[in-house]
Amino acid sequence: VSRWCRRTGDCCPISQPGFFEVQQIIPAAKIEAENNSPFRNQRDRNSNSSPINLYMPAKASSLILLTPGFPENESDSTCLPWFQCFVRQLKSSFPCLKIIIVSLQYPYQQKKYVWEGITVYAMGGRNRSGIAKRILRYKVKQELDRLCKQESIAGILSLWYGEAARAAEMISVKYQFPHFCWIAGQD
Repeated sequence: VSRWCRRTGDCCPISQPGFFEVQQIIPAAKIEAENNSPFRNQRDRNSNSSPINLYMPAKASSLILLTPGFPENESDSTCLPWFQCFVRQLKSSFPCLKIIIVSLQYPYQQKKYVWEGITVYAMGGRNRSGIAKRILRYKVKQELDRLCKQESIAGILSLWYGEAARAAEMISVKYQFPHFCWIAGQD
């Protein structure tokens, strides 16, 4: 989600049977990098004037973010600050989307808490290995199963190609919703 994008309207207009379209537009101030983009001609050929279209099932209203770590409270600014900014921007850009965060390793206590209005489920993995890691996988699977049965899930975004991606892929195949893996860094 770009910091230059904003969501239009209060509700998402119906564009296809069973789907709603979330559109983002660039404000009046044009971005020079956007104008010089090599994909500009491709986007201009598209019949839709909006640069970004995201289709999600109409009944789906929740997005699960699966991450190895997440801040334990609002004052913890050192734990993945770029991801905190992403989550804040996602929340402000899509206010009708319920964001659920499942943190595998950090915070070290297993608990449910609210971070800036977003529900966070900390699994308390503590970066352990061996049998403790297998127990954590089981707990994560149980928690994701419970969330998928309680909420209508639009998709799941996992951070890095590791244990979070593995758990997200298994759940997305089981419940048949999209899984996106954010590979950033040394993956």
